[in-house]
Amino acid sequence: MQSWWDDLGTPQLTPELKRRVVDEMQAALAGRSTESMETERDRVMLELLKSRSDAGS
Repeated sequence: MQSWWDDLGTPQLTPELKRRVVDEMQAALAGRSTESMETERDRVMLELLKSRSDAGS
């Protein structure tokens, strides 16, 4: 994950930042089950694959 952040410049994935990301994600996803998140993820991935296929990639 750190290598992804490197593209952004110099942010560092410090313990404090990790905690904040986890806390913010938990707040944003409050009330959603793991199953509903997995279903949404799978739906989006399938749409992306279909779009890529339709574009001839």
